[in-house]
Amino acid sequence: MRKNELRKEIDSLLSQLDKIESIERKSKNTPYLGKCYRARNSYSCPSKESDYWLFYLKIIDADDGLIAVFFETDKDGRISIDREYGVSSSTLDTYEQISPASFARAFKRLTGDISRLIEQTTKEQ
Repeated sequence: MRKNELRKEIDSLLSQLDKIESIERKSKNTPYLGKCYRARNSYSCPSKESDYWLFYLKIIDADDGLIAVFFETDKDGRISIDREYGVSSSTLDTYEQISPASFARAFKRLTGDISRLIEQTTKEQ
């Protein structure tokens, strides 16, 4: 019987601790909300400058962790978009912060590339 009582008490304390830690995470993460970043990316062993490309992200949620919209076009033209990209604040601190306008311009370039690709692949021959 004592074991069950202890288990209930532990569960209650863990729940309270989780709520406190969640509030602390949100408080720590909130300053990142809406901020935009870019950084260089590459595959495992880049040997020249052309092996690198930029990726971009914008923090869109900071409640219990940092969630971003992420996009990139790699050196081979592969496009990646992730609308729920998880990232840590310590990682963000290593990226270059950019203005929302710079992020929007980069995203607009990407959507323009996608639109051109759609036009090329859907043309009647």
